[in-house]
Amino acid sequence: MIYVLLISLLLYVILLMRMRGAWLRTPATLPADYTHGVTIVIVFRNEKDHLETLLDDIANQDFNMSEVEILLINDDSTDNSVNVIKRWQSRHSLRIEIIDLYARTDAHKKEGIELGLAHAHYNHVLLTDADCRLPRKWIRCMITTEKFQLRCGPVCFIGGKSLWNRALELEMISLSAMAASTIAMRKPILSNGANMAYSRNLFWETGGYHTLKGAQAPSGDDIDFMRQVDRFSHSNIRYVKNADAIVETYMPTSLKEFFQQRIRWAGKTRFDLLTKGADISLILMLFYMSLFFTPFVLIFNYSPLLLWTWIAILFIKFMFDRMYFAPVLDFFNRKHLMRFLIVAEILHLIYIVPVAILSLFLPYTWKGRRLGHG
Repeated sequence: MIYVLLISLLLYVILLMRMRGAWLRTPATLPADYTHGVTIVIVFRNEKDHLETLLDDIANQDFNMSEVEILLINDDSTDNSVNVIKRWQSRHSLRIEIIDLYARTDAHKKEGIELGLAHAHYNHVLLTDADCRLPRKWIRCMITTEKFQLRCGPVCFIGGKSLWNRALELEMISLSAMAASTIAMRKPILSNGANMAYSRNLFWETGGYHTLKGAQAPSGDDIDFMRQVDRFSHSNIRYVKNADAIVETYMPTSLKEFFQQRIRWAGKTRFDLLTKGADISLILMLFYMSLFFTPFVLIFNYSPLLLWTWIAILFIKFMFDRMYFAPVLDFFNRKHLMRFLIVAEILHLIYIVPVAILSLFLPYTWKGRRLGHG
């Protein structure tokens, strides 16, 4: 077991330093100084509490809003969401269209995005979620004139005050940084549908969602499509490294909601070992599983050497993680979170392996629906 821990630590440190280097060499993205037609597609379900602030953020964009259309895809909302949109629309002049989705499968969001793209008047499409907050220069940072480029933007949680909130903020930032790093390494394994941009040309010419392995799965509108683009356009994927492009979203408000969200997220990457970034996924899986199961080994076969090796490895991991997080937290303007890193790492170590295992067979609840991974 000691050899497994040491080898996995070595691989983890090498990977982490490669990812840090990839983050640092990811070029800053300048906001566009031009305007052209843009379609914003948002699939929503029961978001009456968030839609008005989202629409306010869109209305306040530093962009020529006469060149923007907003397609709001209603995924069978049972609350007052549609009325909230109509009331807001009556007070503003933005081009908004509400389109009802009648999904044929469990892949509601994928079908919603496809429906939005079919109705879009413009080729350039931006996607976000209904429970997000958008910075003023979001559109200018995310748009591109390249027909076959996929743009993945940064996402973080809206900050909270508790230790639990801080830990979740750190985790979300780490996922966004991993997305940037693996894109720079030409091994993209993560993206977030709350902040993406591409053209309709790219979507339809790659086959849309119909050619995805998990076409009928509820999740995967972001990560699976990114992998498809990577195969089609020879890594023409860009991470938008600009603080003015950071989209903020609300974190889970309960432990149950947290685990449901993590099982859904983990389910998106359950086929990682069969993809281009398999080595990255394998190293992370090996390292975290060895750290997680070592205490159980010690319970049944106690060894002082194994115990101190495990403690030393946790310390070394913490020190290298601090090195990795320093420039990332600076970019997200969250340097104050560094003092909560050790708490976040302990919590992460406790739940990441069980969640990964449970995601292989356990269904989850999302937006009031009980779903499987397809």
